[in-house]
Amino acid sequence: MSRVQISLKEALVDMPSWALPTVAALKDRGVEVTCWAEEGRWVLQGTLKGQTRCTSPTQALSGWNIEELWALMKPLLAE
Repeated sequence: MSRVQISLKEALVDMPSWALPTVAALKDRGVEVTCWAEEGRWVLQGTLKGQTRCTSPTQALSGWNIEELWALMKPLLAE
């Protein structure tokens, strides 16, 4: 398997405008948001306080992936 790190800016180019503030909110709270592709499937990853959470692999990134990442990171943000 080959994992390729993708620039977050590049990955978010086709995101709906309503999803972008969620990414900004995560980053403002200290979450390192990254994106990678593996065998044609995209994953968003968030890291906070040494803990990492990843979205489900998907054929194409969408605003729903951002919402999934927010839900995964929410418990860590509450700590």
